Amino acid sequence: MKKIALLALCLLLVMAACSTGQQNTTDDPLSSDTPGTDTQEATGEPARTDLNLYSQADVSTMDPMYSNTGADSTLKSLIYEGLVTKVYEYNSSGGSEAVYKGLLADSWDVSEDGTEYTFHLRNDVKWQNGDPFVADDVVYSFTRGQESAYMVACLENYQSVEALDDYTVVIKLSAITPTFIDNMTKFSIVNEKYITEQGEAFSEKPMGTGPY
Repeated sequence: MKKIALLALCLLLVMAACSTGQQNTTDDPLSSDTPGTDTQEATGEPARTDLNLYSQADVSTMDPMYSNTGADSTLKSLIYEGLVTKVYEYNSSGGSEAVYKGLLADSWDVSEDGTEYTFHLRNDVKWQNGDPFVADDVVYSFTRGQESAYMVACLENYQSVEALDDYTVVIKLSAITPTFIDNMTKFSIVNEKYITEQGEAFSEKPMGTGPY
């Protein structure tokens, strides 16, 4: 009797262990057999490619020449680009320092007297509508920037701009301006043709060379 009782007890323990193992496998949320893990397969619709951004403040305009709030500037940086960008890199002492690199410009040269900057533009950039980015866009942007009171600081000592060819621009200043390259990181380049076509609607229908 004792042997029968012992065998019965062992059988019950084995059945309980098997039951527990089956339950863990079925309820595992990471199991590959769990339905509904692929939204695209479930709905039959393609995955979304849009990006929704949340801002604590209202955006007053999407025209980069008239951006005057933090929310405006944040949005501007996603849509438009400047000739130069500023990044922070670690230095040998373990700290960080600002480094200026070309964005829409590959490189630039400065005259001996420090008042003339020659920018060599990238030839592989396109606007979001597919049009090529060229020097005339830079010329137009500086001309248009002079019309905005918000661009006064960026265009400090600005005198003139000239396109030597499709990918070379010369900007002349009236005096040496140590902050000029830093100012260029905040000055967005826009497209004359598109702005002319859109008119006043441009402030709500932006188009730049940036990621969005």
